[in-house]
Amino acid sequence: RQSSIANLVNTWDGVFQSNSWSAGSANGDYSSYSQENDQAIVTYDAMMFHSAGNYGTSSNTTSQDSSAKNVVCVGAVYHQNTSSLGDDQWENHGSGSTPAQGPTDDGRIKPDICGWFDSIYTTDWTGSSGYSSGDYTSSFGGTSAACPMVAGGAGLIYDMYEGNHFGNNPSGSTPHAATVKALLIANAYQYSLSDATRYQQGWGLVDVGHVYDAGVNQLIVDEGNPLSTGMTWNTQVVRLSSSEPLKITLAWMDEPGQASSSTALINDLDLRVTSPGGTVYRGNVGLTSNL
Repeated sequence: RQSSIANLVNTWDGVFQSNSWSAGSANGDYSSYSQENDQAIVTYDAMMFHSAGNYGTSSNTTSQDSSAKNVVCVGAVYHQNTSSLGDDQWENHGSGSTPAQGPTDDGRIKPDICGWFDSIYTTDWTGSSGYSSGDYTSSFGGTSAACPMVAGGAGLIYDMYEGNHFGNNPSGSTPHAATVKALLIANAYQYSLSDATRYQQGWGLVDVGHVYDAGVNQLIVDEGNPLSTGMTWNTQVVRLSSSEPLKITLAWMDEPGQASSSTALINDLDLRVTSPGGTVYRGNVGLTSNL
């Protein structure tokens, strides 16, 4: 974990890593594996994507690698081999395995985001040694397929950011890992909770097209206002279009917690949005009610 991220950043100038494997038990626990992943991400400011696993219908089944705070844990939904999002669902009620689901043992929402679970068309080993007899397969699947799908979307967001697609004038700089995580979450397609609960879809299906289309209409604060204990930061935003919901996303990379602790968080930041009429909305409130 630590050495692989170090090699990614120092040798290859990489910014994200996709992992379709897991170690340890699939119980949503914050373990030494989770701790090591968090430390690697904090040290090198690179994104680490981990598949949630395919561990059935019980709750608290995300892998310990993907249960880390800073890791983007990738869940999945079945697309039913159609182009419509309307028939997507988390569990295949016919046959096949089922994506893992959260929450973590200490109550954090996992997965963070989801991709597609079934019938993924991709390159294959040459000849007969892969999934099929040709050079491509349409049968790749599981959260092992969803994870690189989401990670590839992050790669495109890095490219947009550095190309000034968001009007942020980066001057060649790379966005912080937390910024790209926030853009993935803020622009995700959210399924009805009857199709996939918050603990099954996270904040929704990766939607890079929406990131691109929103473009300069997104206010991006790339860790420009570091906070100490007890500090606050405020800004005013204007909703530009009545056809789009106002979404405000706070993401940060947290220092490693103690393995098997009842609370893994070290820094606990709160998001509060006040409307022009004075109504106060608090981040994540109600997200897991009635699940």
